[in-house]
Amino acid sequence: MRKLSLVLVAALLTGFPVVASAQDSNPSDPESEVIEENDDANGKEKKDKKDKKDKKDKKAPTYGLFNHLGIGAGVGIMDGVSAVAGLPIGSHFQIRGGYSLGVPDQIYKLEYVVPDLGTYKVNTTEVALKDIKVSGEITKTYNAFLDIYPFKKAGFHLTVGLMGFQETSIVSVAADLHKPLHDAFGDDDYSTYFVEFNDDATGDRIRVSPDKDGVLHATLRTKDELRPYFGIGFGRVANIKHWMSLSLDLGVQKIGGYQLAGYNYDGKEQIFTSGLIGNKDHIDDESIPVVGGKGIIDALGDFPWMPVFRLGINIRLF
Repeated sequence: MRKLSLVLVAALLTGFPVVASAQDSNPSDPESEVIEENDDANGKEKKDKKDKKDKKDKKAPTYGLFNHLGIGAGVGIMDGVSAVAGLPIGSHFQIRGGYSLGVPDQIYKLEYVVPDLGTYKVNTTEVALKDIKVSGEITKTYNAFLDIYPFKKAGFHLTVGLMGFQETSIVSVAADLHKPLHDAFGDDDYSTYFVEFNDDATGDRIRVSPDKDGVLHATLRTKDELRPYFGIGFGRVANIKHWMSLSLDLGVQKIGGYQLAGYNYDGKEQIFTSGLIGNKDHIDDESIPVVGGKGIIDALGDFPWMPVFRLGINIRLF
């Protein structure tokens, strides 16, 4: 009894829980179980989030070497409707190849009727050229570009490339003179006829010939066959963030200047200057005859650049 009293006194003096110690360690305590369950739930939730993130990171597409393909369609100045395909070369480069379709007749027909072109000398006869159907066509061309993305995650890019690929024609124009010629002469072959124009700027007389059907042809073309392109833009053809995206290109192509070409009565090509475009001093091929002299718009013929603007919509295939 004395010994028990001493133990109790010691416990009171030291504050040591003699009886409650066993109860505190009891695993069946409800409060302990709640804490352990919360810890387990939090750990499981964190693990699930980490697993989901790892899976997402594994599935997220990245720009590699030709590991994606995108195709698109666009509309632009001077080349009309175009089709394009693009492949990434890592995060900072993309190659594109395209084909400019011009303006298909199904979308918009470049055709007009001019009520009165005036009266001109055909051979030696004055003929009134009225209700003349004039049609135009934008030349179809191939092009290739390299896009350089300075910022890995941004769509802004610098672009260099080539347009044209030895195709100098930009726009072809045809004027159908068959009806007024037939009314005046009654023939069926007009390839040996010529229409004579006066150049008010230089005083020269210009002769151009239609084809056998009486259609007068002219072509606006560039002096350079290969046309380097330099520009900026936004967007990617194969965009890994969205399966469908928009793109924009702004730039210039070096064309060397403009020339307007027609045909004489022998069916040979000739360059018109005559206050329109070009100048004899600017013609590289001396075998092509030059008609007319320097005119007010000749300055445009010397301008070596052509603006390019194109808006496109693209789809990533894979």
